[in-house]
Amino acid sequence: MKSEESGEDTDSVMVARAMMACVAAVGEYCHEYMFKQPSRHGEDKRAKFINSIIKASDRDCVTQLRMNRATFFDLCTQLHEKAVLRDTRRVSHEEHSIMFLRTLGHSVRNRVIGHRFIRSGETVSRHFHSVLDAIVSLYPIFIKQAGPATPSEIQTNTNWAAYFQEGSASDARVLHNALSRSDDPLLVPYRKYYIVDAGYAHSPGFMAPYQGVRYHLQEYRTGRAPANMKELFNYRYAQLLNAIERCFGVMKGRFPILKTAMQYEFHTQIQIVIACCRMLDKMSSDPSTPTHSPA
Repeated sequence: MKSEESGEDTDSVMVARAMMACVAAVGEYCHEYMFKQPSRHGEDKRAKFINSIIKASDRDCVTQLRMNRATFFDLCTQLHEKAVLRDTRRVSHEEHSIMFLRTLGHSVRNRVIGHRFIRSGETVSRHFHSVLDAIVSLYPIFIKQAGPATPSEIQTNTNWAAYFQEGSASDARVLHNALSRSDDPLLVPYRKYYIVDAGYAHSPGFMAPYQGVRYHLQEYRTGRAPANMKELFNYRYAQLLNAIERCFGVMKGRFPILKTAMQYEFHTQIQIVIACCRMLDKMSSDPSTPTHSPA
């Protein structure tokens, strides 16, 4: 009987010790990761770096964030007021935006941003996605599908007005998805056209160049003028396509992340492209924004 009681006491002691060890481990985790006080040295270093970007000069701000200070603060205001991007207990919405813009504008990984801002990789990732979601949520407000009116850049240009109306497309699968998706499908305005390259068939709403006729712009730079109506059409087509491709070149220059194989899920990659389009539109009025990749 005493042996059984002794065994039960031993079991009780072991359970109690295990419970105490668990409580101690949870307490240590909470102290280390949930309730820890940030390092004052780290806070000062982070604040100094942030101020060197957004409070020193437009030149520094453009170098780091690809936009000047006025454009940056206007973007922060819009995200804060219209997209409900809020400060957290330790990270302001301005810092959220700076980490996000440096990621896109310099194509750096989370661990690089985390080291520079003295933040964990989880914190950087969480705030990157919070800013990304906020910018994408503004997409319907600032980016509209083409309407029935012909853009003045085309309507007033005698080289293009007689032939073309709108935009471009680049890949058959992307085009099919854009036309067939149930959520906000691509709409082609009546009697308007998107130009498409020679890999596409000429079809209603999508205008391709004539086949078997000089097509690339460099083919017309040898000094020989278009010899007939089809060559003239293809020449005007190539000029317009070149202008469109330069627009994509500008966006890739400002956001080098678009040039790399992004280490994000496919849905996030789509959001990043939308966000870059939104910010490129935002920065179009900023003459100090460079069109090349940062050094």
